[in-house]
Amino acid sequence: MIKSYTGATRRARPPPPPARLLSEALVITRVIFHRFKQFADQSFDLHPGISLLGGGNNVGKSTILHGLAVWEFCRTAVEMERGPKVFLAGQARQGLGLGDDEFSPINVPTLKHLWTNLKTQKVIEPDGYTLKIACEWTHDGADRRLEFGLALSNDRLFVKTTDSNLGAADPIPRFAYLPPFAGITAREMRMTGAIRRRRIGEGLAGAVLRNILLDMDLMVEGSGFLQWLSVFALATTPEINVLLLDEPDAHLHSSLQEQLLDSLLHVVKTTDKQILVATHSTEILRNAEPSDILHVHGSGTGGKYLREESQKVGLLAGLGSDYAPRVDHAKRTKRILFVEGRTDIPILKELAYTLGMEWPDTWTEWRTSSTQKERRHLYLALREEIPELVALSLRDRDDEPAETVGEDLVDPTAPSDGSFHPRRWRRRYIESYLIWPSAIAAATGLSEEEVRRILTDSHGISIGAGFTDSYPPPAHLDVRAKRILKEGGSAPVLGQFDAGPLDVAKHIEAAAVCADIQRFLGDVVALA
Repeated sequence: MIKSYTGATRRARPPPPPARLLSEALVITRVIFHRFKQFADQSFDLHPGISLLGGGNNVGKSTILHGLAVWEFCRTAVEMERGPKVFLAGQARQGLGLGDDEFSPINVPTLKHLWTNLKTQKVIEPDGYTLKIACEWTHDGADRRLEFGLALSNDRLFVKTTDSNLGAADPIPRFAYLPPFAGITAREMRMTGAIRRRRIGEGLAGAVLRNILLDMDLMVEGSGFLQWLSVFALATTPEINVLLLDEPDAHLHSSLQEQLLDSLLHVVKTTDKQILVATHSTEILRNAEPSDILHVHGSGTGGKYLREESQKVGLLAGLGSDYAPRVDHAKRTKRILFVEGRTDIPILKELAYTLGMEWPDTWTEWRTSSTQKERRHLYLALREEIPELVALSLRDRDDEPAETVGEDLVDPTAPSDGSFHPRRWRRRYIESYLIWPSAIAAATGLSEEEVRRILTDSHGISIGAGFTDSYPPPAHLDVRAKRILKEGGSAPVLGQFDAGPLDVAKHIEAAAVCADIQRFLGDVVALA
């Protein structure tokens, strides 16, 4: 039984199409792949309207579109050769043989590249048709299904209808695939229709579009404009039911990418079309309704539509990408340590070493200036992929009142659910725990007396035994240490001392490590 879709309403989401269009609409509800490219056995449930296929590289976003384009090619080729009756349930069917030069829907080095791991031989299939693509859709309230099988023998491709429940009155959806925009050349010769179709299959839709526009002034426009034009040329073609758009945002300025999304939503509103868009655009994904985003995971796990904004945050951070080192590391260690500053963790590691504490190597270090609430949203999204994930999140207090943070350093601005642990310094930032005269003297080469004099005369603070306490004098809580110590690197020298925080941290003795630092390091060890 195929589940129906009832998604949340987007702020700019168009209302449902008129009843007439809904009754005529052919909505693909599911696509099933068997041994197609990276999908050994995989199915995807699809929603009506627009579906934005998001995820990392090499997870299968484009493969879904490729599979549907191949299905459309099979439908066209079989219908032209055998007639539409061959699609009906219960019909006897023979395979249709095609040369490799006749295969045009997508660009592949050889026809073997259509098969998972290039293996075309029979494994568990009842016949020699070892690659299968099936589409399911609804018509007049009933579920419909049409599957095509492919076989390869002596570099010749064979296509056959391998499963169907269609009746004579059942319409079949039509697909239009637009590959990533490419192929505009300096000079064009007029192409025949056959050559144009082949160029589209080779991924050279740009060359075809420019060729069509030879007699118009539009051919001199930029690739972004031509990309937009090609999208909407397909969108307004009445016989097309499903648009397959592979990175249509590739040549568009970020300000136009959001407009592209709104325009595609308008197409959904005013026509009966279903649109699938493979995209890496953060602008499009950020402005889309979560329920319109199909997060493709790869690795045989398929994909699912998002439900909440927090899941979108995780996707935008690179969730699921095989090329996102932090996420990949977190999947192995199940621990994330959020910090703000570039030197925060190096400083903490130095102080842990001074105290004789071993820094756990299980923490995935994640530097971000985001708020605790934003970090928690990211953590919740990551936890859907990593159920045992634990996060320790440290932020500076900055100009917030000191009394907002207790002795345990728990940050009250974000809830802790047992696995997300928000912490905040009681002093302004980590540098405020490093204003120890003897350490500054050792790092700068000045005498300790000279350091103390500068601290007193220029900053009005006198460092005594109470400096290391959890509740030091108010001047210590609010000292602006970044104006005292050099920031280092390429940043301007703001401090009076030619020593950065990390330089000073290397010279602090164990007795001078403040209680707050020790408490946080205790959390680092305990939660690891």
